[in-house]
Amino acid sequence: MSMTPQLSLGSWEAIGALAAPVRTAVFVHEQGIPAELEWDDADAVSLHCVARLGDTIAGTGRLLPDGHIGRMAVLPDYRGHGLGGVILERLVVAARERGDEAVELSAQVAVLDFYRRHGFVALGEVYQEVGIPHQRMRRVLDSVDPDSPVPSGMRAHAAGTSAEPYAAGTGAELYAAVTAELGEVTSGAAGMRLRTRLWRPSMPHGGGLYLLHGLGEHAGRYEALARWLCARGWTVASHDHLGHGESGGRRGVLDLDERLSRDAADRIASFARELGRPPILLGHSMGGAVAADLVATRGLTVAGLVLSSPALAVRVGAPMRLLASLLARLAPDLALGNGLDAHRLSSDPAAVSAYRRDPLVHDRISPRLFAWILRAGSQARAAAGTVTVPVLLLVAGDDAMVDPEGSHAFARALPDPLASFHLFDGLQHEIFNERPEARDRVLGELAGWLAQRMPGTAGAP
Repeated sequence: MSMTPQLSLGSWEAIGALAAPVRTAVFVHEQGIPAELEWDDADAVSLHCVARLGDTIAGTGRLLPDGHIGRMAVLPDYRGHGLGGVILERLVVAARERGDEAVELSAQVAVLDFYRRHGFVALGEVYQEVGIPHQRMRRVLDSVDPDSPVPSGMRAHAAGTSAEPYAAGTGAELYAAVTAELGEVTSGAAGMRLRTRLWRPSMPHGGGLYLLHGLGEHAGRYEALARWLCARGWTVASHDHLGHGESGGRRGVLDLDERLSRDAADRIASFARELGRPPILLGHSMGGAVAADLVATRGLTVAGLVLSSPALAVRVGAPMRLLASLLARLAPDLALGNGLDAHRLSSDPAAVSAYRRDPLVHDRISPRLFAWILRAGSQARAAAGTVTVPVLLLVAGDDAMVDPEGSHAFARALPDPLASFHLFDGLQHEIFNERPEARDRVLGELAGWLAQRMPGTAGAP
């Protein structure tokens, strides 16, 4: 299905005549629900959404005043293409815009996985409704309700401003129409599990971007950035590194020096096969070291490289480097505190608070991992002259976590036509989670660079 859905919101009086045929076809004719049970007084007070594909009204749903979402229906010929997710997310955005703290729904048991992929968690026991097994489900919006069992994979989204939509102007319809998918694959590390994430835009242009997150965090913290990218047509994928987030392994500990690069190379290759073309690779902090290692040192084929506050050099003196090297040989799997000060991640207090409350964030690092980061940064700087794809470096000027000089050195060593370097004075380490006015400067540079590399653009792969 290549058509883009056109979404309309309105009262029952305004668009009920469009929604009613879909509900009749799905609930009354297909599922055999008595017509007198399908129509109720809630229609008159609800906000309704209908999705049009070409000349056909193909799906609908409603949002009640109490925050319940219901009457979600998609015509049979239009299922399996993400249309239900588009409608659902538009209603969620409408609930958030009017200030709702959470949304609930009564889901048919047969489609529980669909709602779980959109962040809903099951509550209570299965019950019968109109003769069909149902399950109550809930999704927290702007803040976490401590009494609500939010699934671990959605906690960062519920808890953090980093998961909230970036600035106005991204286009609410496009933002709402993103389909987010969670998955699992096996790492070579004794069969350990890797959590994968994929964000699909409603209007893809064919290009893709793969995200690599930093030390101690997880890919779920990039929800807002991924959706911002999707609003511009990019399909986005990521995974939680081994020992991080929802992936397996001890926190901050690797079984093998090259584990991060090997896992990332495998996942990027899989994503490239799905896209039918190499993706752009974006790495932040430790993920930036992984990305630079893959492209500069190992020659991984990508369409471009974006490095955000990359750990190409760290603020560590010679004695600490010697100790790290010694521990890497004697006790490589010893889990130590990473020493990161959360208050120096961002000048936005909300972003810092979200990071500190996130149950999937940890503060561990092993000597093996620390030694690898030092080595990867050094090797990538040395090999920068061999890079053959465009590189965008977005560097925080007030970075307490990594040394910006590593980025300077990498940029200086790149072939002249390929490097685009931007130093943001006063910004702290997590430049995509800075205060909105500062973050928008970063996003503006990223948007301009990416626009030149969209499929079909002159000079783009």
